[in-house]
Amino acid sequence: MTASMAIEIGALGHLDLNAVLDGAARLRPGRPALSDGSDAPPLRFADFDRKVLGLASQLAQLKLAPQSRLLLLGGASISSILLIFAALRAGLDIALAPAFLDPAELRRFAQDVEAVGLAVDPAFLAVRSEDYVLEMAAGLPGVRVICAMSPMDSAVLLDPDIPMGSENVPDNKTEALVILHDPQGPPAYYNQRRLLAAALDVATQARIGTQQPILSTLSPMSFAGFVAGPLAALLAGTQLVLHAPFERAAFAAALGKLEPCHLLAPAALLPALARERVTASRHCASLVLSGTGEAPPQPGAVEESLPAFNFSWSGSAGYSFTRRGAEPQPLAVMGQRMRAATIFNQA
Repeated sequence: MTASMAIEIGALGHLDLNAVLDGAARLRPGRPALSDGSDAPPLRFADFDRKVLGLASQLAQLKLAPQSRLLLLGGASISSILLIFAALRAGLDIALAPAFLDPAELRRFAQDVEAVGLAVDPAFLAVRSEDYVLEMAAGLPGVRVICAMSPMDSAVLLDPDIPMGSENVPDNKTEALVILHDPQGPPAYYNQRRLLAAALDVATQARIGTQQPILSTLSPMSFAGFVAGPLAALLAGTQLVLHAPFERAAFAAALGKLEPCHLLAPAALLPALARERVTASRHCASLVLSGTGEAPPQPGAVEESLPAFNFSWSGSAGYSFTRRGAEPQPLAVMGQRMRAATIFNQA
C-alpha cells in the first residue's frame, strides 16, 4: 500500500503495524524488504512476515500478560526490526533500548517502563557483553524472563526460522505500544496509529515509492530511524537497507548499488557526506537528516535540486519533519499531510 492510497481510502486509522506488514506480504511476497548491506540476500516481504509470526508465537509461549513490557536491547539490525514487530503481534508493549545508553540510563529506562522481560539482539551484544546484560537484569526485580536471538546463558533462545502457526498469537494487537527512550525526559509512549501517521507523513513528503529503496544509517531503535526506516518502507512497499556502523568504503559500495535511493543519516554526518559528494540528486532521491533540531545550513553541502529534510524529535514536543530551507508550517495545512497530522495527534 502506498502512502497516497492510505490517504485516499482512509484506512490508516484501522491499521496496526502488523496489518501493514501482512498486506505487504500478500501484495509483493517476493520483493526485497530488508537488508543489512551484507552479502546475504535481502529478506523478502513474505519471509519478513513469516519470521515475525514465528517469533510472535514463541513470545506468546512465555505467557506474559497482554501489554506486558518487553525491553528490547537492540541495534541497527534486521533481527531488531523483527523483534519489534513480533512483540507487537504477540500483544506486548515493546520498549526500545539503544546500545549507547550507559548502565545507569539503561537500568533507569527499564525501571521507568516497568519491564517484565528483556529481549536481547546480537547487535546489542556486539557492543555490550552477556555479563553486562545479566548483571543489569539481576538489578531489576520486575524482570521475569530474558530471551535472545542468539545463544546466551539463562536466556530463552528465539529462532525466527522455527515454523509456527498463529493459534497462540492474540487477535487484538492494535493497542500494544512502542516506547522510546528520550534523553531529555521520561519515556515516550506511542500507539501504533501515531507511528504509522508519522511514517505516512515522511513517505508522502519525501515521495518514497516502490522503485527507490531507503538506505538508512539510523538505528531503528530511535524515533526517526524506526519511522523513516522500516515503517516508511512498508507503507511505500520498498526495500530498507541498514548500514551501521558507518564505514566509508562499505557505505559507498551500498550507495552505488542502490542509487538513486532515499538516504537517512544523522545531521552530524552531513559534512562527511558532502565531502564524499554523495548529496546530489544522481545519488539520492531524497536526503533525511536526523538531529535534535534544524541542522545548520551549510552552503553547497546539498545540491539544490535534491529534496532534503530535517527530522527532529523529542518525547514531549513530538516530531518535526520539514524541508530544508522551507518555512515551517502546521501539518494540518499541508494538503496530503492533513490526515497524517490528525491521526498522529489523536493519542
